[in-house]
Amino acid sequence: MTERILVRGGTPCGIYYCLHGPRMTKFSAIWDSDRNQILFYGSRGERFQKTQLTEAPRLEPARLEAAAA
Repeated sequence: MTERILVRGGTPCGIYYCLHGPRMTKFSAIWDSDRNQILFYGSRGERFQKTQLTEAPRLEPARLEAAAA
């Protein structure tokens, strides 16, 4: 699994997740912190679900520093 903090204009704006499966299969999701929603993508890159969160996760300072390095 891959996890990356997304940055726009020097400010964190979300997190990208990618699950690597067998035979080069990849499923991904993006948490958009501005809209507080998660977008889910299938193995061919098509968006198949959007989920609105009621409470936003917190971007931890240690993770932000690691992403900047």
